[in-house]
Amino acid sequence: MRYRFKTAQWVPYSAEHVFAFFADPNNLPLLSLKWQRLRIEEAMLAPPPPRPALQATGLRLRSFAAGKDSIITVSYRPLRWLPIRFRWKAQITHFEWNRMFADIGVDSIFPYWEHCHIFEVETRANTSGVAVQGTLIKDEINYIPPGQGDTWLTRKFHDHVVLPTIKRMFKARHKQLALMLPSILARLVPPSAIPAPPAQADPPDD
Repeated sequence: MRYRFKTAQWVPYSAEHVFAFFADPNNLPLLSLKWQRLRIEEAMLAPPPPRPALQATGLRLRSFAAGKDSIITVSYRPLRWLPIRFRWKAQITHFEWNRMFADIGVDSIFPYWEHCHIFEVETRANTSGVAVQGTLIKDEINYIPPGQGDTWLTRKFHDHVVLPTIKRMFKARHKQLALMLPSILARLVPPSAIPAPPAQADPPDD
């Protein structure tokens, strides 16, 4: 059985800067759960298309970008209580500067995994009621969980282990991103152009 998971996070920074951060595979370990101890084992990067002219205020974030057909292999601990490491090989299947990129798992514990990263320009009001143009980061994942087909046991494993782990991963990612972006972009975006973030109606959990 195929499942779909969606989540989103708004940040008060331009899509160009935020996309550049996510498109660099070197930042993957920074956004993972600490106990997973994710590390990049191998990366065969295909060049992305020419980068469009910078439209945002400030300087360009100089970083690598994994273009279409890039293959990245990482290793990680899949569960907190499981002291072994699994390998995951992903391939970038779509890449559009500042808008989206997608990857599929070509060698992982999931029979099927497709992750689409979408970046949308969105204006929201901050705590002072001032309109701020930022970026809505959307993650859409289609997957088939590990197991022996669509069985009762596989569904229970998904509901009680797989899905809760995915949710924790993205809550941790949202929290880490909110903490990291201000320091990472401080040298690129003039302080006057960095607005106070809006109040979060649904703050991420630890």
